[in-house]
Amino acid sequence: MENPVITRIEKAKGRETVPNPWPASTSFTVTGALAIPGIMGIYALAKKAPRRLPLQLSFWVALTTALRRFICARCDYYGEYCSTLMGKWTALFLERESEPLETAGFYWDAILGACIILYPLPQAFKISWKFAVVYLASWVAALALFNQLACSICPIQACPMPGRGRGRGGNES
Repeated sequence: MENPVITRIEKAKGRETVPNPWPASTSFTVTGALAIPGIMGIYALAKKAPRRLPLQLSFWVALTTALRRFICARCDYYGEYCSTLMGKWTALFLERESEPLETAGFYWDAILGACIILYPLPQAFKISWKFAVVYLASWVAALALFNQLACSICPIQACPMPGRGRGRGGNES
C-alpha cells in the first residue's frame, strides 16, 4: 500500500511513483526474522567477550543508519514498507536522495551483514556448539525467508542479488 504523504511529496517534486510490490507484513516478518539471530550474536558477545560488543554494535549502527543514505534514501520505495522496515525507518531521519540507486550500496550492505553474522561466531561457539549451530541455522533461515518473501518479488535493478522479480519496474540502474 502506498504511503499517501510520500506519494504526494514525490508527485509534487515531479517524480513518478512506482507501485510497491511488498505488503507491509513482509517488512515485519523479514525484520523480525533477521532480529532473532542478530540478538543472539549480541548476546554471545555480551556473555563471552563484552569488550568486543561495541564493534558489533557499530556494525549495526552503520547498517541501520549511515548505509541507508546509499540504498533506502535513493530507492523508489523510500518511506514505504519494503523488504524490511528500513524503508520506513530511513524516512524518519534522512531526506530522500536525488542520486540514483547504485549496486555499490548493496555490496556494502552485504559486507556489513557478513561482519554482523561472522564477528560473534567464535563467541557463539564458546557458549556451546549447540548455541553456535542454532545461531547459524537462524541466520540461514532468516536469509532464506528474506530471499523468499522479499527478493522473489523485488523489482530493483541495482541490487546484485538474483531476485526473480527483476524487470517489473523500480529503479532502472
